Amino acid sequence: MNNAVYKTLKRKPKWKLKEERTELQEIQKVLRTETCELEKHLDRLKSDEIAAFKANDTTSISVLEAQIEMVEKAITEKDKRYKMNADILEVYSKVSKNDKEGDGASVSSAIGAITGLGGLALGFIGLKKAYNSDLEGSLVNKKTLDWVQRLPIFRVFGKK
Repeated sequence: MNNAVYKTLKRKPKWKLKEERTELQEIQKVLRTETCELEKHLDRLKSDEIAAFKANDTTSISVLEAQIEMVEKAITEKDKRYKMNADILEVYSKVSKNDKEGDGASVSSAIGAITGLGGLALGFIGLKKAYNSDLEGSLVNKKTLDWVQRLPIFRVFGKK
């Protein structure tokens, strides 16, 4: 079920997802308060049932048991609905998280591309300047060139 819900939510626009998620969160809030109220009512009914047991009032006991059973069913239904909504909210969170991660990945790849292009441009400019300085005979750093030319690998090939 979650995969099907995930696929349908993935197709929806982000603004609609946010809207539906906030509505679902409001429903969850209402369900929590209603469950809390039902539990308080259940506690009162149970205390009334205990008092009826002490008084040996069988008619009140049967009425209270029926009411307790109805309230317990209502609580379990609200709990089921709450859990189902929580699962759907988790799917909403996954969809929004994946969208955020996708945006981050695209930003980082764009930054990487810009950095790579900048490095290539600087390398090209440096090579062009080095070539021009070699043609003009105005090598700025002749000591580095001499050091590189004195490396043993160049001596092997007969270049000095």
